This record gives sequence, C-alpha cells and structure tokens, in this order.
Amino acid sequence: MTVPQLTQAQRPSQWAACRAWNIHIAHLIEQHRISNDIDEAKLYDLIRMFYEAQSSCASERFDEGLLLYESIPIGRVALPGLR
Repeated sequence: MTVPQLTQAQRPSQWAACRAWNIHIAHLIEQHRISNDIDEAKLYDLIRMFYEAQSSCASERFDEGLLLYESIPIGRVALPGLR
C-alpha cells in the first residue's frame, strides 16, 4: 500500500501543525488527568514536555516544537475491559 504524498500547497503551515499538535496533546493530557490513570510524577513530566513544545512553537522554532510534540509519550486513555 502506498501513502499519497501531500504537495506543499496541501500541507498545513508549520504554525497550523503546531496548533493541531497542541490541541491533540492537551486533550490527551486532560483525559489522563481526569481518569487518574497516570501517577502525578509522570503526568508532571508530560505537562513539562508539552509546555516545552508549546514554547518552541510560540518562539517560531517550529521544527523543534513539532519534534517535541511527537516525542511526548502519551496515548489514549485505555477503556476498562479493552486492554
């Protein structure tokens, strides 16, 4: 299976990509905070990484910010009975 490549015109701007990652990671962090399934120290580390990525994007260091967002080790909250 081949993955279609996006043309430059189809790709979001780096600012838009940073914003999309910000919204996505913020949502995941909030879900884990509410479900209380990550200990406080781990949650603190995730939030610290999130703010570091956010700061990089705000400083227009987009490549750095996007790499930081991508490196945050967080996924969806596991639903009971689906593990």
